Amino acid sequence: MSRLLLIPDIHQDLTFLSRILDREKLDRFDQIILMGDYFDARSEAFEGEMATRMTARFLLELVRQYRRKVRLLWGNHDIIYCRLREYVLRVGAEGIAREVEDPELRETFQRTLWINESWPGEMWARFEMAVKADGWLISHAGIHPDFWPANPDPDNALSQLRDQWDSVIGDLFENEDHPLLEAGQA
Repeated sequence: MSRLLLIPDIHQDLTFLSRILDREKLDRFDQIILMGDYFDARSEAFEGEMATRMTARFLLELVRQYRRKVRLLWGNHDIIYCRLREYVLRVGAEGIAREVEDPELRETFQRTLWINESWPGEMWARFEMAVKADGWLISHAGIHPDFWPANPDPDNALSQLRDQWDSVIGDLFENEDHPLLEAGQA
């Protein structure tokens, strides 16, 4: 049986994350699974450019230090920051200020810029929809049965679902209304 460390929604709360990482001996674990929602601060104490960039850099260093042991799952809050990556890197802060009028939307675009200036593009390639470990399927918020492929072999079903997910993620702009990308009660 593998030793797993599961860490749920971080929401830029590096105090929360640091307490867990300081308390646990990470070398004891076979996998460290971060379960999504890395950004969008859970409280005002963790908002702003510095907190966003610190969170991005912290996660990048964790991945660099523990390599394949760290698994990053997509959370519903993470998709927008990947979706807007190319645009914000192309127009920069000045373009965002000039082109995005709504203040709340501008804040999302700015946060996207801060994350993506702090992360190399390959960081997004590490994100996974779900991880199977010791017979458990681990995801950010579960997988609705309607999306689970009708395949008697769970490993093949998961592989099919990952292929569908990768296709949807690979075409984020074309698939922005795809049900796999939506958060809901189901």
